[in-house]
Amino acid sequence: MEMFKRDNLLARRRKRTKGHPKKLTHKLAFSGDRAGAADSYATTTFTPSDYSLEDGFTISFWVRPDEPMNQIQHFLGSRHTSDGGNVEFTFGVHSNGNIHIKVGEKFVSGIDNPMEVGKWYNWVLTYTGEDSTRDFADSGEDERYVRLWVNNDPRMTVNTNSRWRYPHNTPIYFGGRNNEGAGYGNGFACTIDNVAIYNTSFDIDGTFANEVYNGGIDYDHLTNGKSGLVGYWKFNEGSGTTITDHSGEGNHGTFGAISGQTTAYPIWESRQ
Repeated sequence: MEMFKRDNLLARRRKRTKGHPKKLTHKLAFSGDRAGAADSYATTTFTPSDYSLEDGFTISFWVRPDEPMNQIQHFLGSRHTSDGGNVEFTFGVHSNGNIHIKVGEKFVSGIDNPMEVGKWYNWVLTYTGEDSTRDFADSGEDERYVRLWVNNDPRMTVNTNSRWRYPHNTPIYFGGRNNEGAGYGNGFACTIDNVAIYNTSFDIDGTFANEVYNGGIDYDHLTNGKSGLVGYWKFNEGSGTTITDHSGEGNHGTFGAISGQTTAYPIWESRQ
């Protein structure tokens, strides 16, 4: 009798789901720039100083490293030098294998790297900025703090004194770094998904990092009630050469190519 009930239940479930497959979503894979690689990347029109990120920001993204982490490689970012200082907004790994980031004028490359090739990781990084009155006005010591969580694990929570005193007007790239005047460089063979940038630093204790990580790779930054979302790329197109910016700011991504190699594009991958 119990077996009969179970078989009927399974049959009803199959009937309800027939013709309604699980929704496919997508991610975007980049080649990196080692010898023989296609040098694939994507451009955007998102420039950090357009949104005053020097005064504080939060960034969240999911990434899967697809090659050994033994050279300076960037998942995304840009470098700007023509307005008085060498400032960056870059996130990746160093040749020593450690996590390697630069926010404003200071590199940090001594952060232990927990990542393994072929596995997915969520990064949440927050910077309290040059203007402490925007974020934590009651705690002046929090000014210029950089904090990083990887898969909800705190990798950096101390003050790195990351000054950001000059404009940064070079748009960010995905799959590498956009070097002002030179373009694509420091490419990373990696796969990227669900990138969100806020122009406020609202995570001081890891609450948001915990929320995003436990929400999974499809966490929706449009419906979480947070303010200040200025860039949001879901990477769900699955075809074509455009990555839509869902923040409403219109800084869409576009597949890039090295020296006119229009076939050297990132590759859409599907997932369920």
